[in-house]
Amino acid sequence: MGITDRQAQIAEMLQQKDFLNIEELAEYFQVTTQTIRFDLNVFCDRGVVRYRHRGVERRERRKRFVHLATERSRWC
Repeated sequence: MGITDRQAQIAEMLQQKDFLNIEELAEYFQVTTQTIRFDLNVFCDRGVVRYRHRGVERRERRKRFVHLATERSRWC
């Protein structure tokens, strides 16, 4: 099972920004903050991001996110 389109878009956003706010992501994607947290847990479990107050920050270099966003089907 690969990552969702929304998770791929979040990975692309993390290429541009070091920090993403959970509430802003929920508003942008028109989903609940709980749904966004579920999506972000995928990244957190892989050590790509870590939770900070009200959001997540990127832990790894941008190159890693390019790989994650382009090879979505390899995630499970």
